[in-house]
Amino acid sequence: MCSSDLWGPLFRALLDKGWMHLGGLTLVGQWAQLQGLSELVSAPAMAGIGVGLTVLTAQRDRSQNLPLLYCAALVCALITAPLLLSVWLWPSHIGSWLHLDVSLHHWLGWVATSGWLGMVWGLLASYGLGQHAQGRVLMLSLATGLPTLIALLLTMVAGAHPDDALGAVILTGVVVGSAGALGGWVHGLLWWRRTPHAWQKLRAVLRPVLRYTPAGIAVGLLTPLSVLAIRSSMAQHMDWEAAGTATALWRASDWVLSVAAGLLYYHHLPQLSRHVTEGRLASQLPVVLRQILWPSAVALVLLWSMQSWLLPLLYDQSMQVSPIASAAFWAGDFMRVVSAVFLFALYALHASKAIAWGEWLSQPLLASLLMLGAAHSLLWTGLAHWATYVVYAAFNAGAVVWLSKRQRPM
Repeated sequence: MCSSDLWGPLFRALLDKGWMHLGGLTLVGQWAQLQGLSELVSAPAMAGIGVGLTVLTAQRDRSQNLPLLYCAALVCALITAPLLLSVWLWPSHIGSWLHLDVSLHHWLGWVATSGWLGMVWGLLASYGLGQHAQGRVLMLSLATGLPTLIALLLTMVAGAHPDDALGAVILTGVVVGSAGALGGWVHGLLWWRRTPHAWQKLRAVLRPVLRYTPAGIAVGLLTPLSVLAIRSSMAQHMDWEAAGTATALWRASDWVLSVAAGLLYYHHLPQLSRHVTEGRLASQLPVVLRQILWPSAVALVLLWSMQSWLLPLLYDQSMQVSPIASAAFWAGDFMRVVSAVFLFALYALHASKAIAWGEWLSQPLLASLLMLGAAHSLLWTGLAHWATYVVYAAFNAGAVVWLSKRQRPM
C-alpha cells in the first residue's frame, strides 16, 4: 500500500473539518459538490489515460517514458477541453442542476479550470507510479494538497465569510494547477527542442495512449456525473445538510476503502494478472477475498461501533447519525469492497467490455434509485447504496466466473 492512499482520506477529512467549522454540514455538502464538478472535468482523461500511463510507463523502455507523458498530457487536455468550455459558457444552468446556491455560480468556471489544470499533477503521479516511485508520488500529493489546506486555515483564522473561504480555496487550486501546467509546458518545449525526431517519438506512442481513451470517457463521465446527481437529488428531496451528512459518512469509511483499494492495486493486481496467465485465477481469488474482506469488515464494524465519538471528532458535536442509517451506508461500503475485488479480477482478465457494462450498475444505478424516490430520507439513501453494490458485486462476480471458465492458460 502506498502512503498516498492514506493521505487522500486525511486531506479530505481536514478540509471537511474546516468547512464544518465555517458553515456546518451544508458547506461540507456544497464543497463536495464543487469537488465533484472539478473531478468531472478531469476524470474522463484520468480514469483512462491516467491509468494507462502507469501501465505503459511500467511496461515500456525508459526511452519512451517522456514521450508517453507528453503525449498523454496533450490528449488529456484536448478531450477534456469541451467540458471546461461548457462550464464557462453555462455556469448558471450547471449550478441550477447541481442545486448550488446562486452565490456560488460565478465560481464554477474556476472550479472547472482547477480540475483541468490539475490533470498535469495527476499525470505526473501516474507517471511516478509506473516508475515504482511511490515515495515521489506521496511527496507530490503533499506538495499539491498543502497549499489548499493552508488557504483554508488562513481564511478560518481571519474569520472570513464561508463564500470568501470557498473562493480562496478554489483560486489556490487554480494557482497550484497553473504552476504545474506552466512547468510542464516549459519542460515539454525544452524536450522538444533538444530531442531529435521528437514528433516521430510522440507519434510512436500515440496509439497505445489513445487505446485507453474510450474506457476513460465512459467511466470518467458516468461516475462523476452520477455522484453529482446523487448529491443533487439529496439536496432537492431533503436539504444540503442531509447531503453533507451522507458525504461525511462516505468520507469516514473512505479510510477503509482507500486501504483496500491500495492493497488491490499495488499488491494483488500484479498477482491476479499472473494467475490469469497460469490458469490459476479460480483457486487464488478466494485467497484475495479473505485477505481483503475480513480486515475491511472488521474495520467497518469498529467504525460503526465508535461512530458516537468518532464522527463528532471528524466533524463536530452536531454530527449525529442514526445507527441504523450509518449501518446501511457502511454495509453498502462493504459490498463496494467486495465488488472492487472482482473488478480487479476483471481487469486482470482484460474484460474491458464487462467492466464498461458493469459501470452502469454502480454509481449510475444509485443515482437512478435516488432520483426515483430513495433520496427522501437518509436511511433509504443508505439502503439504496447497499442494494446498488449488492447488484454490482453480483454482476462482477458472475462475469469473473463466466470469463475465467472461458480463459485458457497463456
